[in-house]
Parts: sequence; structure tokens; C-alpha cells
Amino acid sequence: MKKVVITYTHPPYGTSHFMEGLRLASGMGCDDHKAKLVFLGKGAFCALNDVYMRPAEMFLETIKKSDYLFYVERESLLEHGIDEADISPSFKVVSQEEISKILCDCDIQLGV
Repeated sequence: MKKVVITYTHPPYGTSHFMEGLRLASGMGCDDHKAKLVFLGKGAFCALNDVYMRPAEMFLETIKKSDYLFYVERESLLEHGIDEADISPSFKVVSQEEISKILCDCDIQLGV
């Protein structure tokens, strides 16, 4: 089993990066990989409570069954004026230092 980190650096609107990243993460479970999803920079907007998820529901169901972990970088939230209270409970807010540890501990890193 490989430890995979998928980093999201794009907002959930205007491109297909968010959706494609979720599709990628849902496929990881089929190969018994353990994935962590890390949201950085403008990718922090994906962690908001009010992000429209309707088209991604089938991917999210698969991801939830795989017990993947969702992280959003605290510094990215601060940089973009996002209040931690507005973050979905599915996400764990962590420091830049913790993100570095997650990235150093993985076998494979994929960016979307």
C-alpha cells in the first residue's frame, strides 16, 4: 500500500481541477492506496462549507468509504481571508509545518 498525497492548489470554480482531483482520489481506493487530500493556496476555497458539491457527490461517496483524510492549510486560509468557522467539518485545519510533514511522509504526491 502506497501513501499518496493529492494537493489541490486551484479554487473549486472556473476549472475542472477540483472535480478531476476528486475523481483521481476516488480511483485510488480501488488500488488500496491510502490517500490524503491537501488543500493549499487558492485550493483552500474548496474547503468552504458552501462549495457546490452536487456534481462531485458520487466521487465524495467513494472517498468517504475509503476513509481518506482532508487537510486545509491554515496559512492559506489566512492569506485569502477565510475564517476557520466557514470550513466544512470534513476538513482538518493544519499548519504549514504539519503539511510539510504530511508531504515528507508520503510515497507519491500528485497535484491538481
